[in-house]
Amino acid sequence: LQDPALAIHPPILYLGYVGSSIIFSSALAATTLKMVSISWAVHIKKWVLISWIFLTLGILLGSIWAYYELGWGGFWFWDPVENVSLMPWLALTTLLHCILVLERKEILTSWVIILSIATFTLSMCGTFLVRSGILNSVHTFANDPERGLFILVFLFALIFTSYSYSFQITGESFKAKFKIDSITVGKSESTINLSSADVGQYGVVYVSYTLTSNPNIPNSGTWTGYGRGISPEGVLARGDLMGVWTMDGTKINVKSVDSVTDGINFLSGTIDLAAREMEAEIFKVE
Repeated sequence: LQDPALAIHPPILYLGYVGSSIIFSSALAATTLKMVSISWAVHIKKWVLISWIFLTLGILLGSIWAYYELGWGGFWFWDPVENVSLMPWLALTTLLHCILVLERKEILTSWVIILSIATFTLSMCGTFLVRSGILNSVHTFANDPERGLFILVFLFALIFTSYSYSFQITGESFKAKFKIDSITVGKSESTINLSSADVGQYGVVYVSYTLTSNPNIPNSGTWTGYGRGISPEGVLARGDLMGVWTMDGTKINVKSVDSVTDGINFLSGTIDLAAREMEAEIFKVE
């Protein structure tokens, strides 16, 4: 415990975590004041970079200490507390890339807000693991179950309120009708390819859904997919699609949250296998 790397790496790691709280606060304030813009990205970028540097140094020093002092002889040996520090680092690294894009083009605004919240939330998860003693680790030296429970409640409240406050489904929506081009049926997965000549601002759209069955709940499951659109002006749009589905007879009801070129959409629709078509209503998420 008297090793210099051990003495230095916790406060450096802590500075990285504190930096994530600044990013979190700024993101919520910018969302409230509707100031998520290029100028805000330029302002917040230095805090993202500072937090990332401290978090990286803290993880690096911790791994070096664990390597030669604890005799693990490898990369942390999957100590839960050391590895939970990787989660906010990954979110922060992704946020840094999104901020660099946002300061040049006013896109990825929703992803910047999501990642700002996620980084601080994952930092709080690390605090919870250290304090609660829920996992066995060489770092759980400050076990306090009561404080751990408090942190857990605070964590759930933080996630729910911040995401609910930052995003809302607007009343603006448009409807679209797709035709089923092809269906590939598998034992646990099926793929449905659809197309539409008119999907609002996206123009001609082609989508592909891969439905995965839930082995525990009949006639339901999750699905992923992707979409491509070409507007009348020739502008290309792309989307990554993810949601849940339930089946009632020959109809499949789908709901999804889709990350598209101009933001995030919420889709609610019904695929009619007998009629070989899909009707959907698409809402903007802000």
